[in-house]
Amino acid sequence: MPPRAELDHHSYDATDALTIKASNITKKAPSRLARRRRPSLVFRSTHGITGLVSTLLVCIAICAHHVNIMPHAASILAAIASIVTASSGMSIVDQAPKQTIVMERPFKVIPPHRDAFKRTAASIYYLSARLCWNAISDRATTSNNNDAWNWIWGISALCYSIMKFVPNPHDVDLTNGNTWVFVIPMAAGLAVDSLFQLPFLQFNDG
Repeated sequence: MPPRAELDHHSYDATDALTIKASNITKKAPSRLARRRRPSLVFRSTHGITGLVSTLLVCIAICAHHVNIMPHAASILAAIASIVTASSGMSIVDQAPKQTIVMERPFKVIPPHRDAFKRTAASIYYLSARLCWNAISDRATTSNNNDAWNWIWGISALCYSIMKFVPNPHDVDLTNGNTWVFVIPMAAGLAVDSLFQLPFLQFNDG
C-alpha cells in the first residue's frame, strides 16, 4: 500500500504541474498577442521641433507688440512657423484614432480626431494668413492699390472659410453633440471673421 500511495502522490504532482504550466501559457498568450497587435507610435521630429520654435516665436511676437519693437516682423515669423508646424502635423495625423465615443446618453458625443486636426490646421492657415495680411497692409502707402488688395484679400478669406469651415449638410452629423459643441461654433466664428475682412465691413485694429 505505501508504494502505491506514493506512486499516486507522484503522479498527481506531475499532472498538477503540467496543468499549472498549461494554464500559465494560456494566460500569457493573449498578452503577447495584444503586445504584437498594438500599433507603434511614430514621432516625426520635424513636427516637434517646429512646434517648439513656433511656440517660442508666438511668445516673442506677443512681447514685441507690448513693447512695440518690430511687432510686424515678429508676427510674420510666428505665422510662418505656425503654418510649418500645422503642415508637418498633417503627415502624422493618420496615427490618431478616427473617432472616440465620449458619451452615448442622453445624447452622443463622438469627436472625429483626424477631421478635428484637419480643421485646426485649416484655422491655423487662415489666422496666420490674416496676421501676415494685417502686418503687410499696415505698411501699404498707396490708398488705391491698398483698396484693391483689400477686396482681393477679403473675398479670398471669405471663400476659404466657406470651403474649409462651413460644414456640408450631407457630411455633418447633426445628431452628434460634437458637431454642436465644436464644429458649428468654429465655423460660425471664422466665417463671421472672414466676412469682416471685406473692405466695407473692416474695422481698424489699431
